Amino acid sequence: MHAAVHWCQMRIIILSAGFIISILSLTRTVFIIIGWHKGPVLKQFEKYGDEENFYYWLPSFIGWIGVLILSGNLWAQTVWGVAYPFAFFGGLLIVMAYAVYRYPSYVGRPPAVLLTHPRWLHEILPRTTRLERRRIAYMWLHLPFKLKLAYNSNDRAFLHWADMIIISTFI
Repeated sequence: MHAAVHWCQMRIIILSAGFIISILSLTRTVFIIIGWHKGPVLKQFEKYGDEENFYYWLPSFIGWIGVLILSGNLWAQTVWGVAYPFAFFGGLLIVMAYAVYRYPSYVGRPPAVLLTHPRWLHEILPRTTRLERRRIAYMWLHLPFKLKLAYNSNDRAFLHWADMIIISTFI
């Protein structure tokens, strides 16, 4: 009896942790979409190679919503004993997110509305070259943490900083 109670408590803790992790990851993705977290997008500009990969947030957003639905459903079933029929939709969203991430050519070109977020990226892309974006990304690595926080929360200040990087490294 004691082992069964212990296993039930551990299961609730694990499912609660999964639910919390999915909420935090979905919040991170929303922060990227609205422009309050610039690091992952700038990290895409650091890479060398033939083609430039841009940060496409839709698979991450759909996937974390699916994980949130799935983990929330499992948690409710374990804690309250109520089975909601949403687990299928959560799994379906996870599969869709994987398909969009893994096979983007089959999905097609994303709608223009999805590519305009984050706004700072939409403003900086047309006026910079690939080399300039790479320099901005590498200079982002050397910023102090507090300055990154300030630039994450203020797009106008970030764009001015990016202009200063472009001007200072002009060849």
